[in-house]
Amino acid sequence: MTYFWIFVILFFSAIAFYTKTIPNKFDPRRLIFWVFLVFVVIPSFLILVVNISPFLFIDNIESTFVQVILFFMVFLATSELLARIRPIRADLLRVNLNDKVYIIAAVCMGISILAKIYLYQKGLFFIEDENDKSLVKIPAYIDYFKNIYLFGLLFLVTYALRKWCELNLIQKGTIVVYVLTVVSIEFAQGRRTGAVLPFAMIFTLWAIENRVKISSLFILGISGIVIFMATTIYRINQVLFISDDGGGLASSLFSNMDSSMLKTYFETFFAGALSRVGNPVIMVDRLITQAPTLGPVPFDSFPLVVQALIPRMFYPSKPSLSIGNEYGRYIGEIAPTNYEVGINPGWIAEGFVQNFSLSGVAIAAILFSFCSMLSYKICDPKTDLGKVLLWQMTIFLFSGFQLEIAFTVNNLVKGVLLNVFLFQLIAYFSRK
Repeated sequence: MTYFWIFVILFFSAIAFYTKTIPNKFDPRRLIFWVFLVFVVIPSFLILVVNISPFLFIDNIESTFVQVILFFMVFLATSELLARIRPIRADLLRVNLNDKVYIIAAVCMGISILAKIYLYQKGLFFIEDENDKSLVKIPAYIDYFKNIYLFGLLFLVTYALRKWCELNLIQKGTIVVYVLTVVSIEFAQGRRTGAVLPFAMIFTLWAIENRVKISSLFILGISGIVIFMATTIYRINQVLFISDDGGGLASSLFSNMDSSMLKTYFETFFAGALSRVGNPVIMVDRLITQAPTLGPVPFDSFPLVVQALIPRMFYPSKPSLSIGNEYGRYIGEIAPTNYEVGINPGWIAEGFVQNFSLSGVAIAAILFSFCSMLSYKICDPKTDLGKVLLWQMTIFLFSGFQLEIAFTVNNLVKGVLLNVFLFQLIAYFSRK
């Protein structure tokens, strides 16, 4: 495990250096440490050192961490070069919210609820219904707008944190109800990330102008785990109830288990959760193992990034930006006849699979740094739009690192453009 410990030493040495030299905790050169801590360091330590689960393993430790180290160092080196670019402070990006935000949020909530009702009527409301999408024709705009209430929530929280002391009881109550409504809907659908996201959003936006204490991070972490676990248990019972056919399986599942069965169940559940978090490292290991037996790669991620930037209305034959299903079938983790399920490769593995060399990993790291730093350079945290774009960049770093390259770049660009448009729309109507 030599290269694992080399990475750990590099990681914590870099943390010590950048914490002292870069004061802004939202600089991508500092945020990347949290990303790697959550998705690489902790899962790898639990799998390799603690050996916490017999279901999880990393066979090619040295080769895997050569790629991890390369991605990590290239990201930091590229970010250092891009840090020399002066911040972009265009007037278009310097916009604050006003009380019209309540109207925008209400519209966003209304659109999302209508989309959710439509999905419910089609039998696609719950997350476990996702695999039935191929059987039911759903308009593209439904998929796009079903979660647009998150933008309304983002605007409300940003506005509230700046004006909280000036808001009356009704305004504060409206914001609290909005937050609880979003969480409730996401919970009802069985969406674990969606149920946790509002609290992470509030904390992140608050942290932009406030000092973050370890106790605050601990409370956020525990709260997130509790919500995540509660949503998971609800989701499991939801699946059992749907498949029960009235036989009472869902209600009697746990009562019929003895202690050894319960132990096995929770060990399996924990292994599944840890494998999801540690997916960026596990996927690299699986690729290295499978590489000698794999044929030509059925997708080309880097050209797909360019295609992702072209609106589908101008490019009707635009391919899907999600390569998760193709990737899963290609490496043998998904059955060849299964065209529904997908596996997120993560940026490191997807970079490596392009040509099975370290050059692909380096290119992926450069692109990840470029997207992060450019997003950071247009953010002015003194304005509401700057805070929202900073949140968008943070989501890109944390969520994007474990997903697909073209998909996450597309989401970042669309998110930035949509936020700028909505802020300008609010500013326009405020002048009327």
